Amino acid sequence: AHEYFSEALNLARQLGSQDLEVQSLTSLGVTHSASDQQKAFDYYSEALARLSGLKQPSREAYLLNGLGGLYWQKGEPQQALTSHQKALALHTSIGDRRGEAGTLLQIARILRSLGETDRALEYLNRSLTLHRAIGYRLGETEALTLLGATYLSSDKPQEAITYFQQVLEIARE
Repeated sequence: AHEYFSEALNLARQLGSQDLEVQSLTSLGVTHSASDQQKAFDYYSEALARLSGLKQPSREAYLLNGLGGLYWQKGEPQQALTSHQKALALHTSIGDRRGEAGTLLQIARILRSLGETDRALEYLNRSLTLHRAIGYRLGETEALTLLGATYLSSDKPQEAITYFQQVLEIARE
């Protein structure tokens, strides 16, 4: 895949197509995200820089979330949080409710790891509400599971059970 996307990147540059260049850089970032985080980071960063002027907030949000994930893997939670919050603002501004709901989950995970339980719960509840509103069951179960885990780690087992039971009910459907 790397060779294919590298060739596509070279062709996009020869043609002067900024849009295809961003697409190729993004694809290269995705292909490297599991094996070489620094290369993935570099590709995402370059794609984000090339996006300026193209007015594609959905793509920008996708790249910001990708960078947030890489920052998280590098052990830089504050940078990850900043990147995801920028993505959240973009998803919200364009009405991308699924992107917004997923990004809320990412932010909640980071806040939870930083010990900011109340804020994490706030983001999780917002995510749950959005996932339910759009009918995205996988996202709903992710939010419910993380809500349950957050309450469980906060020594509130009864609240945790409530959320875990909802996950079980969805699994049985």
